[in-house]
Amino acid sequence: MIEKEDLRLRKKLVGPIPSPIRNFLFRHDCYIAGGAVRSVCADERIRDYDIYLKKDTDIQDLISKFKLLTPDSSVDTELCKSFKIDGNTYQFITDVRMMISSTQDIFNMFDYTVCMAAYSCRSEVFYFHDSFFADLSERRLVFNVGTLHPIASMFRSLKFIKRGYKLGAVEMIKIALSIQRLHIASYAELKHHLLGIDTLFLKDLTDALGTFDEHGKKYDFDKAMEFINSFAEEQLSSIDDGAFKPLTDIEG
Repeated sequence: MIEKEDLRLRKKLVGPIPSPIRNFLFRHDCYIAGGAVRSVCADERIRDYDIYLKKDTDIQDLISKFKLLTPDSSVDTELCKSFKIDGNTYQFITDVRMMISSTQDIFNMFDYTVCMAAYSCRSEVFYFHDSFFADLSERRLVFNVGTLHPIASMFRSLKFIKRGYKLGAVEMIKIALSIQRLHIASYAELKHHLLGIDTLFLKDLTDALGTFDEHGKKYDFDKAMEFINSFAEEQLSSIDDGAFKPLTDIEG
């Protein structure tokens, strides 16, 4: 792991964040990780800030305090709580399975080495995977088979490719085999993995899937596919009001 202090990168990363929020993240020893840090290293636009929390963090206490800064602009999912402030989106990763003890925990669950970058708000130090800069400079996607949400990785690869990143045949095979290894056995598990794709884009679908388990329906692959196809058709029928976008048009 590469540990680095860099005033230029720090200014690009935290400069757009209002001072009250910067101070809040510092006090609670949060980490900004993934896309935002990659973006400043690659001179790309920051689309959102994913914020990771230590395992001993009182999530509810932290969120209730953060809401005082922005009480009317939050979206909840099972994986995170998102706030939009002054045009920036801040996503607190609240799933207990994704809370961390160290920066290495973040890297272990991330999907591509070009995302394995983190910034400690308290120590003001950047952390990078050993292959981060080499893969980023080549715009090469190298997949981590230990990632938590490989279905999300398949989806995310389209967005990276649109931005000029390359995904080799071996990496595609690794993604496919990692998805096969999931052995999804319930609608709750399917919902969890789809939420890993994009917490807002598929929220209507995952909310609907949640009702399957609530009604005690046993997981059935064919029925799940039938439901997803039906959902897609409904979205296409409402394309005039912007409810559906092709995958390659989704930002993130």
